[in-house]
Formats: sequence, structure tokens, C-alpha cells
Amino acid sequence: MLLFDTNVLAYAHDSASKNHEEALRLRNAVLKGELDACVSYQNIVELYSVLTNPIKLARPYTASEASELCELYLDTKNLAKIVPTEQTYSEALRLAGKIGATSAKVFDCLLAATAKENGVKTIYTENTKDFGLFGFVQAVNPFKRKKGHS
Repeated sequence: MLLFDTNVLAYAHDSASKNHEEALRLRNAVLKGELDACVSYQNIVELYSVLTNPIKLARPYTASEASELCELYLDTKNLAKIVPTEQTYSEALRLAGKIGATSAKVFDCLLAATAKENGVKTIYTENTKDFGLFGFVQAVNPFKRKKGHS
């Protein structure tokens, strides 16, 4: 099973993004049961934040639209949800200190620790540099063009 970082879901709902089509394809593959993926509840809350942020989206969602959309993700059975435990928070803070994470980067540490605790070995994210620091999760950018493809 792989973990979708928030940016994958956000691009699926941002038609202005250059990554929209691929994110939509990946999201739809999960919803159809063709791809085994999960998200953390943290990702769903982050998605709400992105969808309602006029700095992140040219046409942000209303609070009501974003809430409804996030609830649909919570309710779908084909997108598994993973949760942190009390120990996950300690591990996230330990990781933050180890890699020198500051500010909002601590949330990447929490997501990585949640993935580790739930046996998730791969994360689909545009943020491969930061997730690559952890060593126990493989960060894959699903939007990066493979050589030889246009």
C-alpha cells in the first residue's frame, strides 16, 4: 500500500494545476479499487486547508464545498485511512529534531511517522526532498516525467 500526500489529492481538485490530470488518474484508480492507497486523517484536514486557501488555488472552494468533499474521502472504503498513536507523536518530534525540521515541516515528520507505524513504505508526493530524509519511507513523485516520455 502507498500513501498519498496531500498534494496528490489537492491537484486532483485543481484543474489549473499542471499535475491535475495525473493526480485525477491516480485518485480515480484508487476509488475504482485499481490502486491500493491510503491517506492519514492529517491529509484530509490539510486538503481542506489547501482547497479553501486563495493563495494555493486560483478558485478556492467554499468552506461548505471543501467540507463536503473531505467528508466523501473520509467515507470512501477504497481509500484506506491510517491514524497516529500516542507513540507516533513522540516519534515525529524525535524525527524533527534528528533532521532539523522547523516550522510546518514538523507535519511531514508526523506523516512519515504515521506511515512507518502503519507499515506504509511508499509515499506519493511532490515533496520528495523532505520525505527522502527519513530513510524508512520511499518518496516517489508521481508527476515527474520519466525519461523518454513527453
